[in-house]
Amino acid sequence: MVFEYLKDMRESIDYGTRINYCLHSLAFHSLREMVEYKPAWNGIPSDEVDPEYTSQRCPRTECQHTERGNRDKKRFKCQQCKFQDDSDRKVAVCVIQNWFEQ
Repeated sequence: MVFEYLKDMRESIDYGTRINYCLHSLAFHSLREMVEYKPAWNGIPSDEVDPEYTSQRCPRTECQHTERGNRDKKRFKCQQCKFQDDSDRKVAVCVIQNWFEQ
């Protein structure tokens, strides 16, 4: 089980006082512990990966093109090879690829 390393995420958030308070009060560590304990109980390990550029990088191994214009909200379309996918699913693939590259 692989998680994005989100420790520095909160420093870049600025949506206004009220929304910032809600986002900054989320207990990411507690949530991760709750998600991890069942697989750990069954011997399934977990790890974390730096998520840098995973939302902008093409997951195709022959392409790997990284550009801000690749992502448009919930849709990902590589500007180089024209690969298209749901952005959340594609990010999950890129996180796993980063983990294998470690």
